[in-house]
Amino acid sequence: MGQCRVCSDPVKRKSPSLRCVQCSNLYHPNCVSVPSENVRYLSVSGVSWRCPSCRGAAPVINSDDDADNVTTDASKIDEILKSIRSMVTDIKQLKSDYNDILKSIKFCSNKISDFEFALKSANEKIKVIDKLVLENHQLKDDITAACVRIDELEQYSRLNNLEIQAVPEVANENLVSVVEAIAAFVKCPITADDLDVVHRVPRFADKSKQQHKNIIVKFTSRRKCDQLLSAAEFYRKESPTPGINVPNVSPSLFINEHLTRDRKSLFQKTWLAARQKNVKYVGVRNGAIFARKDERSTVVAIKSEKDFDKIN
Repeated sequence: MGQCRVCSDPVKRKSPSLRCVQCSNLYHPNCVSVPSENVRYLSVSGVSWRCPSCRGAAPVINSDDDADNVTTDASKIDEILKSIRSMVTDIKQLKSDYNDILKSIKFCSNKISDFEFALKSANEKIKVIDKLVLENHQLKDDITAACVRIDELEQYSRLNNLEIQAVPEVANENLVSVVEAIAAFVKCPITADDLDVVHRVPRFADKSKQQHKNIIVKFTSRRKCDQLLSAAEFYRKESPTPGINVPNVSPSLFINEHLTRDRKSLFQKTWLAARQKNVKYVGVRNGAIFARKDERSTVVAIKSEKDFDKIN
């Protein structure tokens, strides 16, 4: 507790009072002409007040100068309060913006979670697709292997067969007699007992051309089948023409092994590739296709078109 610098009366702790920031003396508000309602403004942190002595004027009760100074200080306080209110408003706006940002972040987080879920689902589907692709490749390989095996079995069932091409068809023809005539011409006589089945089959070639149906001859023994094929090959080597000219049967016929449809197609492609590569020998033995560049080259087994590159 101190004394008022003007009236020298004690200044109670709970009573309104003013302290000069320059001389640090205490004053009763009434002693320095400060209305009691303005004291609270002068007590705000950051607001400085100087006594009349320090401002260069004698302390006169109810002076107009002190009233003006207090009014000026009060105006400053009002401006400060306005600034504070503006700052509070700005803080509220910042808080609102912050809440909006939080909502946006939450929305983005949810979207990221949805994307992660979709990505996980897509990865699982990709794994399933990869598995299906692998199984598909395996099935293709199995089907290819099965087709190869079926072709081999079908070709094996034809080992006793020969196919005769370019024999004109005649009404009421006797194919057994035709085959006997051909065999006799190449000096490999056969009888009806050597034959199991003789019939014609359509050719799977250009249907726009007029072509005779081939004759399929199934022998009762493979030995007789091989004898007739060897005799026909020997005659062709000695003949100046490509085909075999059998009087009253055909001017130019061909006798070959009875190949499956796939092997016939491969043989034709091999023959065409051989012409382009100047390959001298292309032939068939026991259903297998072979090619040889010349007498000094090795024999190449042709099982697919990929084997064409091996011919050199």
